[in-house]
Formats: sequence, C-alpha cells, structure tokens
Amino acid sequence: ADLSVVHAGTYNANPVSMAAAWATLTELEQHGETHYRNLFALGRTLMRGIAEIAERARRAEMERFAPSLSRLNEEERKVVEMVTQGLIKRILKDPMAYLKNAASGNGYSPVEVTRQLFNLDEVAREGSEREE
Repeated sequence: ADLSVVHAGTYNANPVSMAAAWATLTELEQHGETHYRNLFALGRTLMRGIAEIAERARRAEMERFAPSLSRLNEEERKVVEMVTQGLIKRILKDPMAYLKNAASGNGYSPVEVTRQLFNLDEVAREGSEREE
C-alpha cells in the first residue's frame, strides 16, 4: 500500500514561505515558552482593556437612558445596574476563563487557548463554507 501523503496548497512550494515556516518552528522550539508567556501576558492585558471598554460603554448607555431610568425607583435602578453589569460579565466570562486556565498551566496548550479564545475553528469553518 502506498503510504505517501500529498498536501497541496498555494504556498507549499514557495521557498520563502517554507523558510519562514521553518524559522518560526525553530524559534518556537528554542524560545517558545518565553513567547507564550508574553502572549498570555498580552492576552491578560487585552482582556482587561476589553473589560474596561465594555464597562465604559455600559456606563455611557446608562447615562444615555438616564432620563428614562429616572422614572424608576431606587430598587429598580439597582436591578437595571445589576443586569447590565451581569451582561458584561457573562459576555467576557469564557474568554477570561480560557486565559486564566492557560496562564495557570492547567494543561491547555497555547495553540488550543488561542483557537478557543478567538473561535478560530468556527472562523475557519465559515471561511471554507464561503469558498464552496
């Protein structure tokens, strides 16, 4: 039985692409841990920044609707405040969990975390569906 494997692609035979891929793999093999630590630190910074932006947007919307909210009593305003804060936390929950698990070394590979965090499997699936 022929056990050869053929992998076709646009850049497979391009010497510059192959050299870049080889250099990337070599760099990751030699210094990958440092790069991944830096990547995770950047990810944490990114998530803090996203959380801050989301909170500012939430507050801006609360301000925008302040005239309508002024008709609510104190207890009702607190409920609206809690619901909007809860929405922000829920939206950011999964990405934060992936980053925290990755940073604590709970068995997640950096590639797996990156795929999950940015939903790359779904993005790739949507891209291949568009090409068909």
